[in-house]
Amino acid sequence: MSKYLSRFLVLSLIVLGVPSVYGNGANPSYNYDANGDTFLSDDDANAVINYLNSGAETNVQTLAIDAALAVLNGDPNAPALQAAAENAARLDVTDDNFVSPIDALVIINLLGNSPFQNANNQLDVNADTFVSPIDLLIVVNEANSRPPGDDLFLEVNACVAPFPDVSGDNFFSPIDLLILINHFNS
Repeated sequence: MSKYLSRFLVLSLIVLGVPSVYGNGANPSYNYDANGDTFLSDDDANAVINYLNSGAETNVQTLAIDAALAVLNGDPNAPALQAAAENAARLDVTDDNFVSPIDALVIINLLGNSPFQNANNQLDVNADTFVSPIDLLIVVNEANSRPPGDDLFLEVNACVAPFPDVSGDNFFSPIDLLILINHFNS
């Protein structure tokens, strides 16, 4: 057996048989605990969103192969590459081998609430316990800061004020403004 063939076989075994990255391989289970704290919470969606915002590699298989090659070549960075591959695999809650906005949305849907909406009072956008004109102003400013058609929240941190998703549909849209305007007009 040639040196390259034996490395390929070892590499195949490492990539296909890493339980910490791919579940048990033959029967992957969906794990929605993206941040690894053993609880399903808004922090899991934030972990995915923050990873995507970091610009890190989103292809889980590429990261696993890079880590396996580093181990085979005795690269001193191998432990860091393995940790990066395992982190990306944990964030890939849909098990499609990519960390994507879909992973964050799956977690958000499982939680049954919008992490971009104040859980205590949907109209209290700045979370100061009062519904006041400043809440409307925050939503107006959010609308003015976005290009037309940009309705997703993936570039902001969830569960942190301000909470501009007044409607709770996980999108920023004119309905969020309308709900607040109607509240102040009633």
